[in-house]
Amino acid sequence: MMGAPEIFNLQKQIYSTDEIKTNKVWVDGKTIYRKVLNITTFNNLNDGWYDNIDMSFVDNMISVSGFIKQNTVTFPINAYHSGSWYNCFYLNAGEKKIHGIVSQELQNKPAMLILEYTKITD
Repeated sequence: MMGAPEIFNLQKQIYSTDEIKTNKVWVDGKTIYRKVLNITTFNNLNDGWYDNIDMSFVDNMISVSGFIKQNTVTFPINAYHSGSWYNCFYLNAGEKKIHGIVSQELQNKPAMLILEYTKITD
């Protein structure tokens, strides 16, 4: 039987579309949070931002990872393979928006972004 400490630590490893407080701490002492976003990539090569994703509370974006599904290929986020297979996702700190750049092969595809960040309010 698991006790409260074991259950507490297990919960910290959850990947969810709801914000999760991880058991990690950034170099400035702030708690690191995690959230998974289910998005569709853009239809063009231009740098586009996701207006519907509120990131105004983020102090430091610690990591952006995840994957894009392209038919039978699962392509990692922030990866480069060739001139026709690349993508880049990042937080524009000034605009507080997630930006995405994807190659033609990865346009209009389902993607999961895993964000880890600290908050301004912590």
